[in-house]
Amino acid sequence: MRRLRWIVISGLALSLEAQTPVRVKFDTEQVRVVSTTERPHQARRVGASNMNRVIVFLGDSQVTISSSGKQEKRAFKPGDAMWNPAGAEFIIENTGGTPVDNVLIELKKEPTAEPRVSELDTVRVDPMHYKLEFENRQVRILRVRYGPREDGARHEHILSRVVVYVTDQLNGTKGTVNMAGPSIHAETNASDLRAERIAVELK
Repeated sequence: MRRLRWIVISGLALSLEAQTPVRVKFDTEQVRVVSTTERPHQARRVGASNMNRVIVFLGDSQVTISSSGKQEKRAFKPGDAMWNPAGAEFIIENTGGTPVDNVLIELKKEPTAEPRVSELDTVRVDPMHYKLEFENRQVRILRVRYGPREDGARHEHILSRVVVYVTDQLNGTKGTVNMAGPSIHAETNASDLRAERIAVELK
C-alpha cells in the first residue's frame, strides 16, 4: 500500500493570484476552502500568508519550487496532502503536461484545548478503512479507503472536519469537498468502485 509522503517546505504559503483559477468551496469561522488549478508549464510568484494550510492534491503532480536561489522538484499522487505553514515568498511551476487541481484548506483558528479521545475513534475501531496520516496541534488528517461493497465499523467523529473526495463516489465526484460536524455512525460503500477520501479534522 502506498504511503502518503509528507513534505514540509520552509516558508511555503500559496497566495491565490488572478492567473490561477480559484473556486471558493465554502468559508466558515474555522476554515476557508478553495480549489485551484495550476496550469502546465506556468511559473508564478507566490506571496506570504499569515495562515497555516493543508493542501490536498487531486491528480498526479510534478512541481518545481524556487526560493532563495534554490530549487526543489516534487512529485505528488492523487490524495497526497501537505502541511503548508505560513511564510515567505517563492516561485512555483507545474512542470507536468496537464493542469493540476488542488484543494487548499486555510486554517483560521488555533485550537483552544486538547480534544478528548473517543473509545469509538475511527483509527482505533476501524483501522482497515481509516489511517492516520499526519497530526499536529491544529489538525488531524485521515486517509479513508473503502473497497467495493465494504461495510465499516460504527465510529465517532469528535471534531468537525473537511472531507475531500479523491475518487468518484455515489454521493459526490472527485474533487467534491464537504464540511461535516461531530457524529457517531457507520459507513458503507454501496458502489462497485473503490472510494477514497481525505478527512482533515479541525482541532
